[in-house]
Amino acid sequence: MGKQDTDSDCGSPEGKIMTELGVSVLSKVGKTPLEKSKFYNARLALIREAVLNTLCTMTRETTETLHCVDAVGGTGVTGLQWKVRLKNLVHVTITEKEHITEVQSNCERNRISDCPLPLDMSRVPGDPMVSQRDQEVHTCKCTAPVLLHMEAFDFVYLYPHSNISGHIDAAVTNIRNNGVLCLVSTDSTHQFTRSAVSVRRHFGATVTKTEYLKELAARVIIGSIVRAAAKCNKGVEVLYVLFVEDFFLVAVKVLRGPKFADSCTDRIRRLLHCQMCEERVFYPLTNTPIEHPYTLLPCRCQDTTPGKTALVLGPMWSGELFSSVFLARNLINAKEEQFSKKLHSIWTVMLDEVRCVQSIVPKETENGSNPTEEPCVKRQKLCDSGVSQMSTESGSDHEQMPPFFYNVLRRKWKGIDVPKYPVLLDLLHREGHRASRTHFDFGGIRTSATLTDVTLILSKHCQLTQQSSVPVE
Repeated sequence: MGKQDTDSDCGSPEGKIMTELGVSVLSKVGKTPLEKSKFYNARLALIREAVLNTLCTMTRETTETLHCVDAVGGTGVTGLQWKVRLKNLVHVTITEKEHITEVQSNCERNRISDCPLPLDMSRVPGDPMVSQRDQEVHTCKCTAPVLLHMEAFDFVYLYPHSNISGHIDAAVTNIRNNGVLCLVSTDSTHQFTRSAVSVRRHFGATVTKTEYLKELAARVIIGSIVRAAAKCNKGVEVLYVLFVEDFFLVAVKVLRGPKFADSCTDRIRRLLHCQMCEERVFYPLTNTPIEHPYTLLPCRCQDTTPGKTALVLGPMWSGELFSSVFLARNLINAKEEQFSKKLHSIWTVMLDEVRCVQSIVPKETENGSNPTEEPCVKRQKLCDSGVSQMSTESGSDHEQMPPFFYNVLRRKWKGIDVPKYPVLLDLLHREGHRASRTHFDFGGIRTSATLTDVTLILSKHCQLTQQSSVPVE
């Protein structure tokens, strides 16, 4: 189970047999990249493992059987992984319109019987479904929105291979209370960089190319999910956002009730973005116009540069992107179930990011611990000790992490030798700021300091000298 890489064996001339997390599927050779991704996409292996880890965590929190759907199943590898791993703890339905025969053949290949799920227009969503055996799944030949409108599920995994905006309304319409929606978006960087018009058409938001584009795209899509859920008197709690190459996975818990819907819609804000230095700030929640919006930005580019220097982006989600409690449970479950070490490291980075601690040194240092201990060892000890503590805390007990991040390496610093990230984080911590790495961009720093503060700190400690280029103490 700890092996995350996929194995390929020679199969029929039509394709190859791919084995992933104990499930073997036939990957056919498509004529176009879209057809290849529909059959099997090896780059999504880590995302599928994260989804399985999330579902395992959910099964530990309930004694009832969870009804799960692998929408737009393709080869059905995701739904088969759930059934092979969790057996009678989950009731799995795989829907695929064009390649349902491939899904059924992959079920036989893994010794799992498939039972066709008939669509009954007289059924009420949420009515009890036919029970399943340990080695049985339901298959349905229809599009994902049709099934999601006709049945109610506790867990929905949706990877539509194309634009996701046409599936969001159907995904949140009948999902049960406290149900989890896992939504995969593809080509996000390309879409949000070169197709601002299509982003406005699909999501109703204005975007531009920025250094924090990945997080910007995630917040725009989460904002679309929140608006769709609010139409059904539902709110959402964002569990995590995972970026893998150009794909990202958004996992949200759906909460039923107008109270949650109103609370979430209040966190849909517009963003003021400076085109000169890329500083940004969310607009305050107000119904009155702001007379001097440039004063909201922490920079003073408007005073030194003629013309209009800022853009109004969004609307988008301004709340948390991670749930520390859920991530801590995911990490504990991943270690107990022996998932891949790469997934362990991702959950660890996310936990460090959501806390965005003010100091990486544990409190025990003041009480006699070794002060010469390596920073990486201190950080690992802090993470390991914080997992068990955070699993019992509520998500509202910690301060919200700073929105967005700065890519320090891509910026030009005149007369400054930019240090490595452990040194830079330590400098920010010593100046009293919260700071951490971010998994959105491994060259980025998430910090409570403004860009002006970062510049002053680097100028103070990391100026180039004639003798050496080490940080000045």
